[in-house]
Amino acid sequence: MGQYLVLAAINRVCKPTSKQQIGEWHQHTVLRRLMPASAAALSSQRFWDHMSKVDVEQIQAIEKELALYLHQQLKVDPHCLLA
Repeated sequence: MGQYLVLAAINRVCKPTSKQQIGEWHQHTVLRRLMPASAAALSSQRFWDHMSKVDVEQIQAIEKELALYLHQQLKVDPHCLLA
């Protein structure tokens, strides 16, 4: 689940596509070697299957930890982050 969410996040940052096209996008990136997955494993249904395993509180905790990391380690101004 975590790896899928990372792939979806990278997709959104680098070249946003629909959830149906993430598998195709993945096959044309270096990620296919770093994080191997078949196009079928990256279908839109698989996205929703994975997202259903993460509740709102977990998402908020991830957002908080990520924002803290970006600010402390990478010196990103918190005002640059979208809420």
